[in-house]
Amino acid sequence: MAAKDETSGDIFDDIVMSENTFQQEGFEKGIAIGKESGYSDGYNLGKEQGTRIGTEIGFYKGFVSVWLQLLDKGIVNKPRILKVAKTLHEKLEKFDLTDPQSPTLQDDVLQIRAKFKHFTALLHISQENVGTQGTEKEGTSF
Repeated sequence: MAAKDETSGDIFDDIVMSENTFQQEGFEKGIAIGKESGYSDGYNLGKEQGTRIGTEIGFYKGFVSVWLQLLDKGIVNKPRILKVAKTLHEKLEKFDLTDPQSPTLQDDVLQIRAKFKHFTALLHISQENVGTQGTEKEGTSF
């Protein structure tokens, strides 16, 4: 009779152990799928945000370059506007688009946006007429 009890005890142990094994396997598969999904989602989000920032910075560079040429030709003769344009141009040139891990990335973008607003205000140009719709209104969150 003792042999029967040992056999039935082993069967229940196997059932309990198989449940734990399946639970552990499910957990590990879930983690692996979550990591893969998170990586893919993070990559897509980063690509979208990077494109948005790159486009915005590129627009600012083009805008300021044209205005610097006009200011150098003396079309607008205001030293303060020229100084702000040069400062903005320097900030844009120093901005590193190749380092997405930069701890100052968000602050740098905010400073450039503020300087651009200052520059367009000095030129008496409305932000709505500049072509930046969609960049700042949507915002860039990290």
